[in-house]
Amino acid sequence: RWLDDSHGVERSEALVLVRDGRGNTKTILHADSGAYVDPVASVADLSEFAGEFVEITTIVRQASESGSRPRPMLWTELSVTEESLPSVATTRAMDERPNIVLLMFDTLRADFTEPYGATDVSTPNFRALAEESATFLNAFAPTSWTRSSVATMMSSLHETRHGTVTIADKLAEEVPYLPERLRDNGYRTIGISMNGHITRQWGFDRGFDAFHELGRQREQIVNEDPTPDGYMNGLWDRYVAPERENAAGPFFLYFHEIDPHGPYTPRAPFDAMYPSPYSGHPELEADNINLVRQGLTELRPQDIAHLRTRYRGEVSFIDAVLGALMNRLRAEGLADNTILIVTSDHGEEFGEHGGIGHMVTLYDEVLRVPLIWSWPERIRPTREPATAGLIDVAPTLLETLGLPIPPEMEGRDLSPVMRGASPMREYPVLGQLGGNRDRARRSVAWAGWKLCERRFGAESEYELFNTLQDPGEVTNQWTSQREAGGALRQLLEWYAYQSSGVGTAKEERIPME
Repeated sequence: RWLDDSHGVERSEALVLVRDGRGNTKTILHADSGAYVDPVASVADLSEFAGEFVEITTIVRQASESGSRPRPMLWTELSVTEESLPSVATTRAMDERPNIVLLMFDTLRADFTEPYGATDVSTPNFRALAEESATFLNAFAPTSWTRSSVATMMSSLHETRHGTVTIADKLAEEVPYLPERLRDNGYRTIGISMNGHITRQWGFDRGFDAFHELGRQREQIVNEDPTPDGYMNGLWDRYVAPERENAAGPFFLYFHEIDPHGPYTPRAPFDAMYPSPYSGHPELEADNINLVRQGLTELRPQDIAHLRTRYRGEVSFIDAVLGALMNRLRAEGLADNTILIVTSDHGEEFGEHGGIGHMVTLYDEVLRVPLIWSWPERIRPTREPATAGLIDVAPTLLETLGLPIPPEMEGRDLSPVMRGASPMREYPVLGQLGGNRDRARRSVAWAGWKLCERRFGAESEYELFNTLQDPGEVTNQWTSQREAGGALRQLLEWYAYQSSGVGTAKEERIPME
């Protein structure tokens, strides 16, 4: 909209020009006020430039040179908007709303599963699920430790805004929380956590009708029937079935499985799936990962290979657990109307950057996770290469269900690509570890580049990687690619400014576009 304040004496015009990355300029709007007094509204279509970096120039001016004094003209409203399509659930009756199962496998690297390129580990259930689902090939956790990562997934806020930054921090009560939104909209909400970070103590029971903390009981539960089918069916019969009997409506199940988190101790027959003769540190056979962290850090290549082998065994075990869950949904007649989301809170390092485990760095081996969405006949099978994050889970699910997205949420809705409505735009994905404290780490990945920052008080050290050419993040190009590095550093500072307060509404902050 623009305003011509000439009171009809002069005609005015508005122009919008777009200059693309090749230097070509195109006029996409040329509108005439017709000597109107009221604000004039015009719309320009930017769709042909979707996914490109462009420069947009907007002009309002007198339509002709009359020799008279220039009249004041100004934009009264200027915005870039995205057309939205109806959600997949908006037309469904309330009693037909889908059930939801959000399955979180702790410490699962994407590249240790077949849909993400693994060739040395067997994950047939991941493969089968991905073939009929929306699989996000470049999905990232927001950090490399559990509590903060799950807080981001459930609130769609970065860690400096949801308040869970250190191991002493509890999830802030004022932040939006996915289970609460679902419970308030008629869902029976059930939580099962095998991880000590996801407990009442740290504020994660909010919004759950039933919340079961089973971390200390897990070994006993598994030992009752150590097969994947027995383990999953035992959990379902004990903790899910009674809740379904008590509610007529749909249910939301959040199941946080601790494997393949260390120590890597796969059960039979998964402990023998990948034979690997090993003679080395005997401690690695017992409490392997913890002893490594306590000082057994001079690991030889065969030691790291041994750890990877045991981890692969645990990955194959949780793949079978996934298969058992899918079988149970079919047996209960729930599979066709259940949204199944499978992901992980973070990955795991095996010496790629000098360490073992997680919660230390923000390289891809600890951030890149699987993200698979299934809803038969409603979510289109696709393999989406654009970046996505756990921060997008809550808004995507709410939009898919036809529920309003709280304005505080920072993630974006991924459902259009799952409906086949439009290609996904490439967005930056932020990583944080330690918030804005001294010695914290931050990262941002975008358009084939990734910048990692390590802070030392007021000083920072940067690493820049071209992840398309260097997926292992080996060659630091910070000094040779200053334009790319500088742009990503600006994004990091922008994020820090945006995330400066818990509970700030999105519209009160500078928009990403």
